[in-house]
Amino acid sequence: MTAWIICLVFVAILTPLLYVFITWDHDLARSFPALPSPLDLGTREFLWRCRVSKYTKWGWRKRILRSPCPMISLQCRFALLSSDFAKLAATLGYEKLKLETIPFMFPQIAISSLFLQILGHSKFPASVDSARIKALTVCQLRQLNMQFPDQVPVVEESETAEDSGLITSDFVGFQCLMILQKKRFLETEIEFDIQTDLYDEKGCVWQSVTTFSIPFKQEVLVVPLSKSVAQLDPQLEARQDLIEKSVSTFSCSQSKLLDFLDVSMAGFGLEHYGRPETPLMWTIGNSMAALQRQDRVPTLPLLASFIFAQERDERNIPLGTPLTCSSWTSKEPTTILTKMDVTWADREPFVSGFLRTVGWNYVET
Repeated sequence: MTAWIICLVFVAILTPLLYVFITWDHDLARSFPALPSPLDLGTREFLWRCRVSKYTKWGWRKRILRSPCPMISLQCRFALLSSDFAKLAATLGYEKLKLETIPFMFPQIAISSLFLQILGHSKFPASVDSARIKALTVCQLRQLNMQFPDQVPVVEESETAEDSGLITSDFVGFQCLMILQKKRFLETEIEFDIQTDLYDEKGCVWQSVTTFSIPFKQEVLVVPLSKSVAQLDPQLEARQDLIEKSVSTFSCSQSKLLDFLDVSMAGFGLEHYGRPETPLMWTIGNSMAALQRQDRVPTLPLLASFIFAQERDERNIPLGTPLTCSSWTSKEPTTILTKMDVTWADREPFVSGFLRTVGWNYVET
């Protein structure tokens, strides 16, 4: 009897280890869509938790519906590994990038897996596995330097930092603070924001506000309806002085998608994870690379705002479909304003946005 118990204990211990060993390879893990694996960034585990929660939270809908959305926060260290940096640079089409000049979309792509953690602790009257992104606003104040101490050049004693222009302080990394803000009830969905800040010892360096929505309709009007905040600045949309149109074309291949999935999950809605479709964040990142080559990305500090089409047929783009990024710009003496649209198959734009210079500069003291 004791021998059988010992055998069962060994089986119970070895089974999870064997499963981790088998699913460690990316291609093998993705061949089983229902099974979670260490390298899927928690996406499939998150989906299973959402499915199970439907049967374990009896009578919770009306109570959660009336209660305010708690301001849930998540704080952790943030650093972009050189391997992830190289994969993002390759899949998004950037050239001659350095770790001390991270493009402003890289952090947004890298933090996407943290959305699962903060949503996993949220309380909504509907399952969040059907959440989709509606809008994105990114503000970058200073350069994102991801150099580690062994990569930072050493300054000789005879040199001064001002003369050499090299970094003399050790890189201590950034802190990431993510906050789930209040929910807004619309007619057919719930809208909410997740604000993310990256900061160092000098203050905030980078910030984004990602707006999500969950399909939900109140059977009985318990909570007053609100208006959506997922829209661009009407004053910018009314501008008529944006000229110098430029067009770029690109597409997402299977290899580019795999490199992207090594760093970021494909995005919301999570129900399409693993299918051969072009991720929205990949589309924006590639569009920004095209604008960078055309010298149409404003200098720091900059503010970028994007909105996305809400129709499923407009967002779910088959892999390999040619995408067209059109941009218009107005270069003034002190600021740059760039408007961009991304379309496919002669349809209405499924991504629209503006990039502009913020009207003040960061000065180190």
